[in-house]
Amino acid sequence: MNIEILGNKIQQFRESCGLTQEELAAQSGISVKHISVLERGLKIPRLATFLKIAEVLGITPNDLLSD
Repeated sequence: MNIEILGNKIQQFRESCGLTQEELAAQSGISVKHISVLERGLKIPRLATFLKIAEVLGITPNDLLSD
């Protein structure tokens, strides 16, 4: 999967949950800066980070990976 698409999906799900980057960061234990980097598609998240984001967003990892 293209990391830019993954970043866009994270952002879309975050916004659909009504969360800011700061709120997602606080709930997931990931820095706001790192959330921003992931949403812009600049880095691929580590597996643990990816799973934690999906958990906080109330979705499955597959939701982020599927087209």
